Amino acid sequence: MNTNASSPPNGTTATEMEANPIRDGVWQKISELKSHLERNDPKIAGHLKEIHANLSKYEELVHLLSDEQIREIIVAQKSVTGTMLVQKVQKASPATLTKQAKMIKAEDL
Repeated sequence: MNTNASSPPNGTTATEMEANPIRDGVWQKISELKSHLERNDPKIAGHLKEIHANLSKYEELVHLLSDEQIREIIVAQKSVTGTMLVQKVQKASPATLTKQAKMIKAEDL
């Protein structure tokens, strides 16, 4: 797995990719997200907006992102919006199941 957010994606060496200032700028912004998060930068939403605008405008860049770069974007987005993408489901206790069963009426069936 590629661990450096500013590096080329897996299976691609830097010499295999042409210089691309737009791509390099987006990769630089993504690599800076972690430091913005650690500093609780109030402008992180603006940084994400700029990354999103470039990825929307140049859709081919999305296919070049490494798993680490995608993870950095998701972590930053979750911190800004407070969104929980996945949550572990807790099993209901027997007491809760009994209480729910008592609430069921014949007409519900």
